[in-house]
Amino acid sequence: MSFKNFLFVVTIFFHALSVAFANSGVDLAPLEACLIQRNQYSSIITTVKQEKVLPSLSKPLVTKGKLWLVPQYGFRWEQGKPVKDIALFDSNRVYLLNEDSKTAERYKPGSRAVRPLMLLMGMGKDASYEGILDNFKPTYSEIKGSVYTVSLQPDSGIMKRALSQLTLSIDLKTCFPKKIIWLQKDGAIITTHFGRPRFNTGIDTQMFQFNEGAYAIKD
Repeated sequence: MSFKNFLFVVTIFFHALSVAFANSGVDLAPLEACLIQRNQYSSIITTVKQEKVLPSLSKPLVTKGKLWLVPQYGFRWEQGKPVKDIALFDSNRVYLLNEDSKTAERYKPGSRAVRPLMLLMGMGKDASYEGILDNFKPTYSEIKGSVYTVSLQPDSGIMKRALSQLTLSIDLKTCFPKKIIWLQKDGAIITTHFGRPRFNTGIDTQMFQFNEGAYAIKD
């Protein structure tokens, strides 16, 4: 599944009151602690598998790839083998690259088109604890072993019409997600699985830079 198709179905625009979290009985303390811990890593490298289940298909659509991420700075997410699609964030702009057509879409990080991607990557204000309080209301949480799971429901706006639920499963040993599930109102389910991460190994941030000469840009 291409980045463009994934991003089409989700856009972040909600408003929720933090008092709703306090009254819900859902434990958000592990989420807050892990969001703080995540940003203390100097670099993260992991594999990514994304599955899209559609009511009209008997088998899920599966793509595999690799993610390089420097919290609060940038990321590079490659999909396919050989690589078909690349998502880049260089701390200034987000680029969605198609390796077959050699085309690129360029966005500001706050653009409606890429805010779901930024949330998935743990980037930007929507992915902060305060941003999550503003955007979602919690419906469920549990801890099994070292895995913390929390389900969040969009509270209003465009996302509420498209998305029923967002579920995060976080490894409390590393404070990095094991999987993130988007449940859409059309019945589609998008599950992003993250492999065992490697932390603080050093990433050359040049790999987050966009080579303008190699792609036709569509702003």
